[in-house]
Amino acid sequence: MKYNLFSKTIDTIKEVDARIIIGADFVPTDSNKILFQNQETHKIFGDDLCKLFQQSDLNILNLEAPITTSQEKLFKVGGPNLKTYPECICVLKDLKPLLLSGANNHIRDYEDCGIHETLSLLSNAGINSIGFGINKENARQPKIYQINGAKIGVYSCSENEFCCASDSHGGGNGYDPLYTFDEIRDLKGKCNILIVLFHAGRENYRYPSLQLQRICRKMSEVGADLVICQHSHCIGSFEIYKNSLIVYGQGNVLFDYIQRDEWATAILLELKISNNILDVSVIPIMKNKNCVTIPDQTSATRIVKDFLSRSENIKDPNFVKQEWAHFLSGNQKQILLLSGVLGINNRILAAIDRIIFKGKLTDKLFSKQRSQLLLNYIRCESIRESLMTLLNKQ
Repeated sequence: MKYNLFSKTIDTIKEVDARIIIGADFVPTDSNKILFQNQETHKIFGDDLCKLFQQSDLNILNLEAPITTSQEKLFKVGGPNLKTYPECICVLKDLKPLLLSGANNHIRDYEDCGIHETLSLLSNAGINSIGFGINKENARQPKIYQINGAKIGVYSCSENEFCCASDSHGGGNGYDPLYTFDEIRDLKGKCNILIVLFHAGRENYRYPSLQLQRICRKMSEVGADLVICQHSHCIGSFEIYKNSLIVYGQGNVLFDYIQRDEWATAILLELKISNNILDVSVIPIMKNKNCVTIPDQTSATRIVKDFLSRSENIKDPNFVKQEWAHFLSGNQKQILLLSGVLGINNRILAAIDRIIFKGKLTDKLFSKQRSQLLLNYIRCESIRESLMTLLNKQ
């Protein structure tokens, strides 16, 4: 099942016929390792999905972990160190022409060894990558594809967490408002259609925050025809803004890591260019044990219906604001404040505060004075820079 989301005329191209498939988070895990080792691509993705990839002029996925045998884990707090195994390369070669984005919060989980090994394996297999590299300058480089007469630009960046590149080490391309918008604008001047991949938002949350919405809309204003947020691990919502399509969450392409309802379904985006018309359609996919496939008509209809319903909701700016506040008012508050800021890295304590103390423990620890001080540390640019410099040294 396909559902058309968006169409626009591209005045700079004529008589073009091209197709691009875009998916989000991809991590081969131990549960399907044997299938990857045996190169059983059709069992991993199913015949219909394999056919879809094979008929595409370009397939784009988010590689959510380094491909490495390294044991040198990056020191990080608040998330697992992910990696996948070199045997997955054989299956990735079946998906060519393939572009893997590594601008995400896990690509540097095994430090520079993981970055270098991943880049080497992909290069040797003839697979292109974007959004990560051996240093910041390398990670920021976009891609331009010539596809049947059309120039397709792809830019990839992520929110700033543990895995961003610096001048001295490898990693992902971190979003930077002093560079990112100019780079998108410059790239648009060199291509007919510009796709921006933005690894951003909160995990398991199906809507944008006000800040994420502002950033994505600005990306549209400076030239992006499509802005696609990945990272949420669940299908989110979409909006059409200034003749651009913004998608807030696609879900996982393949990531058999956590058994949650949100992780069981996802969407691919299919871009079809015919003459000078760009059409973008959504294709539902569904987790099938430790693999993924195109679902039956009933399931596909439900997935698309829910996606469209959520997208209607975000047309109301008050809904976006209220839903975000509601999301943070529950368990997120305790985990963020107790575990993250105070260092009480224990979900049991967070649950005790929520169930027994009804959040009053968190409120007591964060008095009005302490909350104001913390707020000023975060919002004041010079104080935040001082704090970040000291914490980086630590």
